[in-house]
Amino acid sequence: MAGRDAERTGDTAGERFREALSAVPVKNARVSESPVPGDPDRVELRVPLRYRSAPMRAAAALFGLASEKRLRLDRIGTGVWRRIDGKTMFGDLVAEFAERECLGFFEARALLGPYLQTLAKNGLVVAGVKSAGGGGPG
Repeated sequence: MAGRDAERTGDTAGERFREALSAVPVKNARVSESPVPGDPDRVELRVPLRYRSAPMRAAAALFGLASEKRLRLDRIGTGVWRRIDGKTMFGDLVAEFAERECLGFFEARALLGPYLQTLAKNGLVVAGVKSAGGGGPG
């Protein structure tokens, strides 16, 4: 019985692994980017902030709260950001990153996974899923 449970758990983990690799990161269309002055290998990303509740919108107007969030990416982060095109699967981004930075696949995945999660938490990307027909996220 325990062996069957382990098999089922392994199958689920394997399915999650394959699903994660087939996810397609998509840039938030509201994000704007510009080169960091004096450093063309880096970009600054800006995403507008939305205050959802009426009291927060009033406080933002009254106290001049930030209207956008800014993030400056380093050289490596900028390289990854520029490769996010809404078509390339996470697994392919990992393989390209591993080759470019002379890493193993699993090392590259361990670095890129949390990085893309950080981008997602900041509203810069979402993860799409390729359709069965291979026509892109959807």
